[in-house]
Amino acid sequence: MKQFRRVQDITKLTLRSIDGQVGTIRGLYFDDQNWAVRYLVVRTGRWLMGRHVLITPIVIGTIDDADASIRINLHKGQIEHAPSIKSAESIPRRYEQTYYERFQWTPYWQPDTTMWGSPIPFPDASTTGLEEFLLGETPEQSHLRSSAAVTGCGIRAQDGESVIWRISSSTMKIGSSGMLRSIRGTGCLARRSWCRPDESDRSTGTVDRLPWR
Repeated sequence: MKQFRRVQDITKLTLRSIDGQVGTIRGLYFDDQNWAVRYLVVRTGRWLMGRHVLITPIVIGTIDDADASIRINLHKGQIEHAPSIKSAESIPRRYEQTYYERFQWTPYWQPDTTMWGSPIPFPDASTTGLEEFLLGETPEQSHLRSSAAVTGCGIRAQDGESVIWRISSSTMKIGSSGMLRSIRGTGCLARRSWCRPDESDRSTGTVDRLPWR
């Protein structure tokens, strides 16, 4: 398996379920707190009238570079019942909650689960103790960003107001662990008017936060 994959390469792959082709990958959503890739944005084919749906990485089985496809451990009938979404809209936490409830999975924000949640059904609140239920309460704020939405975002130095670098989201690099490791952009490390812009990669570890717009 490749150590790094660019977002623009992933969006060229076809998504295949257990029982057939689902559609094409159009982008992804990542967590701006820890850079974890949370969902793939998939444009379905004619079988689902071209709807956009989200697919969590937890169901990814294999990535076949020879076939240019990603195979997931879901049936098309399961995907058909996933809530729809527009290709570049923001994702409220309520939508995520509905998403996990539809699939009957444990969401990633619950304690004692993985970075992407768990396919093990989350116990119903009626059978769970009050203290345990409150501990796993759904956070109010979602920190999801679309790879498309951050294109052109400016990165500022901590000691200055000038934009010194702009993100090109199509060349974000994803590690084999499912984390965004670097982002590519154009900018200038020296804040001088005569400085010639240069394209380079920057580790996500050096980015304190991304601007909302």
